[in-house]
Amino acid sequence: MGMNTGRLARLVEETNNQLEEGAVDPTLQKVADVIKANPKVGLMGLRSHFEGIFKKKDIDFSFVSGAPHFMIKHKGKKIIVINKSNVDSADIIVGELAIGYL
Repeated sequence: MGMNTGRLARLVEETNNQLEEGAVDPTLQKVADVIKANPKVGLMGLRSHFEGIFKKKDIDFSFVSGAPHFMIKHKGKKIIVINKSNVDSADIIVGELAIGYL
């Protein structure tokens, strides 16, 4: 089942992770730290690095409608890592990647 880029962008935009303004979610910060520590691997190369902090079965990479992204299941929530050009807003931006909860 696919999801178009517009819908995916709206889902990210509509995400409400119940954080106070300016607070950084520690799980999202871990994802950001992995990306910062591996700046040359690109989006697709991050899987093995994410496997260091999340269960392998909870990490899914998808090529949906020209918007490749990782979806990571964690404690009943879904974290998305996607190119920032595919979203209007994000909880954290690291380089060209946007990180947030769906």
